[in-house]
Parts: sequence; C-alpha cells; structure tokens
Amino acid sequence: MRRSQPWLVIGIFFFVGCGAVPPAAETGPSLATAVSDNRQYVATVTAVGDKYALLLDGDVILGLDAIPTELEFSPTNDALLVVVSGDLYRYDIPARQATRLYEGVLSAEFSPSGQDIDYVDI
Repeated sequence: MRRSQPWLVIGIFFFVGCGAVPPAAETGPSLATAVSDNRQYVATVTAVGDKYALLLDGDVILGLDAIPTELEFSPTNDALLVVVSGDLYRYDIPARQATRLYEGVLSAEFSPSGQDIDYVDI
C-alpha cells in the first residue's frame, strides 16, 4: 500500500482548484506607490488586463488608461494628486471623490500648506 505525500495532494488540489474558477480581474504587481507622511494611507497602481487601477489602501478609487507620472499626498493627508496622460486629478480622501482639475499637465505638487497646487504645463 502506497501512502501519498500530503504536500503533493495539497499541491495538486491547489493548482487544479485555482484553475477551475478564474479571478474576476488579473492584476499584476504594483507599478507605482505613494505613502502618506504619517503612513495613514498607501496608494498603489496596478495593471488590470490592459488598463490600470489606482488603489487607496487596497480599494480601487480610479480606473486609468496609463500609469500615472505623479502620485502625491497632501501635507494634511486628506487628498491625493494624480497626473496621468497629461490630466491632473485631485482625489478627496474623506469624500471619496476624484475631480479632474487640469489638462496638459507635466507634473504637479501640493504647496507646503496643502491649500494650493503648483503644476507645470506640458
């Protein structure tokens, strides 16, 4: 009588079982990351198929066509700036609302007070 190895049975179950139900969206590794000053929030960009998703603490907050060139938290940690494909977005964290502010932007950053946004046109 032959006794099978438990790791072999688990391995076969894992590979066969995982292939039976494909995930809803294939995601890749993080392509960009920003961490707020007090480490309260983490923003990451990951590939989802042929598009990209901006996640805030693991929750998708914005679907993107390209990888952002800028990700920056405000000094007060209540907003996130995102520059992607020349568009500047401000994501209001408490309201969970993204707003496109400007087009034709190369880079952007919050002022030290966090009230104003300084940006460079393309």
